[in-house]
Amino acid sequence: MGRRGKSKLEVPLPARESDVSDMDSVAISSVAADQDLGSDDETPMALHLIDILAENVENISDKRNNTRVKAMANLVAIFQKSIVDEDLEKWKGSICDALDKNLRRTDDESILACSVIGLLAIQKAFDIEEEMHPLLQTLVTLCNDYSKPEAVRSKAVHALGIASFFSSDQPAAIQTYLSSLYNIWSSTKSSATSSVLFCSALESWTLLLHR
Repeated sequence: MGRRGKSKLEVPLPARESDVSDMDSVAISSVAADQDLGSDDETPMALHLIDILAENVENISDKRNNTRVKAMANLVAIFQKSIVDEDLEKWKGSICDALDKNLRRTDDESILACSVIGLLAIQKAFDIEEEMHPLLQTLVTLCNDYSKPEAVRSKAVHALGIASFFSSDQPAAIQTYLSSLYNIWSSTKSSATSSVLFCSALESWTLLLHR
């Protein structure tokens, strides 16, 4: 991936939901980021973006729920608009540890953490494989947790597909993720009131087949 693109200094909060799937959002964001490259890395804007990134990386581990939620939403916006893979290198371990904890918290935090995980995998690819592995295991558990709302499980399924596609290179691990996704969509009953989880699992499974 090329060097990072520069975005507006004020990071907006993304919408909670969209008619566009996470997979489509990834493609759209990647194209937008590629078209936004070219500024000098040492400009004040670049340095300000790094400061904003550092602040939000720290805040995803904050004790306050609202601070963690805002920080994760900000990271989603940053990752969608800018390529910051090199700047993330020194924080990749702490980010993954924090996201693993946030996946286990409230439903809102779980959903946002899933979005961050998918985009983080795109930013760092195989450079974050080791740190990403525990997160993928947690996502597998979350995907199969029938006590969780369908929205949470669906987001976890999307994150599992994207993150394992970009950041997992171990055949045995990939087979485990494929099996988990297959079991989810193949076991969906025809009488189910919603097809969201089925579609998410099938979409992620199909994506991962190409690894």
